[in-house]
Amino acid sequence: MQKNHIIIALAALVVVSVVVAVLALVVFKDNEQNQESTNADQQGDILTFQIEPYLEDCVGVAPQKCMVVNNELFYDQIEGFEYQEGTEYTITVRQVTREEPVPQDVGIYTYELVEILEEK
Repeated sequence: MQKNHIIIALAALVVVSVVVAVLALVVFKDNEQNQESTNADQQGDILTFQIEPYLEDCVGVAPQKCMVVNNELFYDQIEGFEYQEGTEYTITVRQVTREEPVPQDVGIYTYELVEILEEK
């Protein structure tokens, strides 16, 4: 009878070990996917901007002048880019999602200059 208890206990130990191993693998894969998603967000998307040679009046927190990017008012800054009024630009930028929490008075993205493709 005691032999049966030992066999049952060993079988239970094997089952528990397999369940723990499967759960560990699932958690590891989930963490790996979350890390890949975070890395992709930090790398950001590369976008092409057509920037008009003039600024437009716009209102954010207060009245200001905005660049016109792809025929829309652009309220944000582009890190590494120095706009000169009177010059039309075609540039590429990296759009990166800001980390939470995002302040209410800024957009959810930051923009970094990648390359100036054309100035005229």
